[in-house]
Amino acid sequence: MVHFPAESEQPSREVAKKFKALVSKVVGRCGGLPFSILRVGYLMSGKEVTVEELSRVLEHITHNQTPWFETLDINEKDLPLHLTQCLSYFGLFPRDFEIPARRLLALWVAEGLAQPIGGEEEESLESVAKKYLSELIDRNLVQVVERKLNGDVKTCGFPSALRELWLRRHNRTTPTSFLSSSLDNRLAYYFDENDASGSRNHGSSIHSPHILRSCRNPRSFLFFDTREGNKPGQDIGNFLHRGIASGHPLQLQVLDLERVFRPQLPKNIGKLIQLTYLGLRWTYLEDIPESIGNLLNLLTLDVEHTYIRTLPGSIWKLQKLRHLYMNEIYRSKIVHQPRWNFLRSLQTLRGAFVDKDSPLKDGLGNLSNLRKLALAIQLDLSQQNALAENIVKLTHLESLKLKSIDEMGRPQELKVKSLSTLKNISSLYLFGKLQHPFIIIDINGLPQNLTDLTLSASKLSDDPIPKLEKLQKLKSLCLYCDSYTGKKMVWSKEGFPQLLVLKFWMLQELEDWDVKEQAMPNLKQLEIRSCKRLKVPNGLKHLKSLRELKLKDMPVEFTTTIKETKEQIWRDIAHSLAIIN
Repeated sequence: MVHFPAESEQPSREVAKKFKALVSKVVGRCGGLPFSILRVGYLMSGKEVTVEELSRVLEHITHNQTPWFETLDINEKDLPLHLTQCLSYFGLFPRDFEIPARRLLALWVAEGLAQPIGGEEEESLESVAKKYLSELIDRNLVQVVERKLNGDVKTCGFPSALRELWLRRHNRTTPTSFLSSSLDNRLAYYFDENDASGSRNHGSSIHSPHILRSCRNPRSFLFFDTREGNKPGQDIGNFLHRGIASGHPLQLQVLDLERVFRPQLPKNIGKLIQLTYLGLRWTYLEDIPESIGNLLNLLTLDVEHTYIRTLPGSIWKLQKLRHLYMNEIYRSKIVHQPRWNFLRSLQTLRGAFVDKDSPLKDGLGNLSNLRKLALAIQLDLSQQNALAENIVKLTHLESLKLKSIDEMGRPQELKVKSLSTLKNISSLYLFGKLQHPFIIIDINGLPQNLTDLTLSASKLSDDPIPKLEKLQKLKSLCLYCDSYTGKKMVWSKEGFPQLLVLKFWMLQELEDWDVKEQAMPNLKQLEIRSCKRLKVPNGLKHLKSLRELKLKDMPVEFTTTIKETKEQIWRDIAHSLAIIN
């Protein structure tokens, strides 16, 4: 929520004039684009609307945005075919829809839109898709809504006015309930809450046989129906039953049901043998048909945020599977595989639960192409040792997340071997009491290319900072609950040269944080949460690049002192600093 000044605090005429001019600049800088305006709302949420605050927001808005017509005219002259195809995909999503980059990139790969450029066969298709998205963003055709801590795009969008202009120029009607494109044979279904039938146009209801007849061999089905209750799942289940029975969608490559509540998947879904993407995230499904094992071309299976506890044994047949997203909260398991049958193409395994009966405990090392691995484990230390030995064999790993938990989900001891040989790892998340703290306090235990490091419940008694600050490429450091149990930390001169984001959460014993001059010279965001004993650090004045300071659940005295002395602490910085609590 944005707070405007009360009547008793109305600004002077001169200030009001500046205020009005800045408002005009902010709106103008947005170019009328909804996602820019939403971004401004996000930047100003929870703050008073002041001249200073508007000035700060203005600095955050991209300076080179151009109105949509000019943007489209400039780009259509030289937009390569592969980018045109990728941009067309945005037209399938509802207007003003915030699209997860992870979802978009996987869809592009699943449909074969991402291909290595200039004979770079060694480059992964996912990396190619990521480059495509970056180029569309650089051309101002796609807007970033939110970024991850490491700077990667988390969500993005197609500005609504630009989207409608694009659809008109490419002879496509603005979607109502069903959008059917003869150019690319894709179908997207949107439920209209203002019409109980699910359609504003006669004949475009999900119940209408016209839909299947009008698109004989659809390449993709995307469903956007977030109603509560059983109706969405029943409707889509009936649609798929009819479709498979008619034989029309048997060439289907993409079936994306993300956020549709419990879609009733046909038992014979395995007939969709060309399927490369099955998106079931946030559907809360409880099981998945055994016939999924017939989807031999499947590249991505996403069952994150479902109630599926065990994937069918037939999953081991999916030898082309590259990305498997499971649900660690509900302890999703993989059953034992047939002998010598491994998912050797797998690059992403996220959310799998590993206990003493899991085939992953001893067989993880066979997944030699893994790039991203996130596991929740419930193992004794000897069993963890076998797992740790397998992990260090995964030389292609780029991201690793390990959570050691008990039956109640509480942190347990975590055994990790030296990861220094895994030179490609850039992101590391460890949850649990480290049985061998040298992994952290000995710089040689960590990959030197780390850009993101998160520790939680590590119970480190020795200050890890003297070693961690030597990680020259680290951009994000999160020290969460009980990761460090000491009373003092010292951040030395020129330490953490590339660090952009720093978070302290629930470091219950921490009292003194000594920040030396020239430490963290590029730090932009600092968040301190529930560190009840921490004193206001004198060294805050050395953080000259800081843009945002979040103080959550901190003692009133701490927060008040920071706010009252803000101008004195950061008097040498030229830009404005936002303090959020």
